[in-house]
Amino acid sequence: MRPPVGVPDRVDLVSGLFVQVAYDPGSLHLFNERLIGEHPEGATVPVGRQLRYLTGSDHGWLGGYLFAASALALKPRGRWIGWDSAVGRPILTG
Repeated sequence: MRPPVGVPDRVDLVSGLFVQVAYDPGSLHLFNERLIGEHPEGATVPVGRQLRYLTGSDHGWLGGYLFAASALALKPRGRWIGWDSAVGRPILTG
């Protein structure tokens, strides 16, 4: 993958700036390449539901970002807070 070329120092001067959801195989591959190459932790594996975005411009791909949900079910946490994952709500005890 080629690095972006001629990116200005100020975002308001970036030409053709856009954001797109990464959901098809090509954009997911591009996102993962950027993640592996740029993230300080390298190839991390997020857990849970995820939504990935790519940021691009006329200068090239600038980066990506990912939103990941917290884990829906963690047995130790569930026990501690009295969560019944089968019911999907806390069990109130008196």
